Amino acid sequence: MGEYVLLKGIKQNRWLDVPSWLVSGEAPADCLPDFNTERNELSVFRLPRAEAEMLAQRVVVALAAGRQNLDHYDYVLIDADRVEGVPIEANRTRGGTGDEQVDDLHVDLVNLTASAVAKLAAIILEVATAGELRRLHKSDVKTGIQKAVELRHLDQSNSTKLA
Repeated sequence: MGEYVLLKGIKQNRWLDVPSWLVSGEAPADCLPDFNTERNELSVFRLPRAEAEMLAQRVVVALAAGRQNLDHYDYVLIDADRVEGVPIEANRTRGGTGDEQVDDLHVDLVNLTASAVAKLAAIILEVATAGELRRLHKSDVKTGIQKAVELRHLDQSNSTKLA
């Protein structure tokens, strides 16, 4: 996985509001909803490192377009080298965003254990502590959706968020 970056949607406030009593290297339990696993799988996007910055915005716009309400979108990029020691497997599965290129980047992290998720949480906490969490602001989400519809990356049905 070393030539890739993983993108995971999160809620920044869960990662930035770290209680003073928390032991170093531990993530607060309030971060767990960002790991909404089903069948011990976690949905992420695997981006080629060389194109990560460009593709991240396209992925985030496609994900944000699928939400019921137009809002900012928080996410984290994790260099795949950081997760080398975490016992996870990645299965390439087609995403469901409606953007063909984005859907091709989707993978499920499978056969996850609670300890593997805890290790992923600790990695995200390191990224958060380093000030590397990301946010696409609401106005940029709206502009991104408009552009994606114009370029036919996303279907016109997402235009309801453009009003």
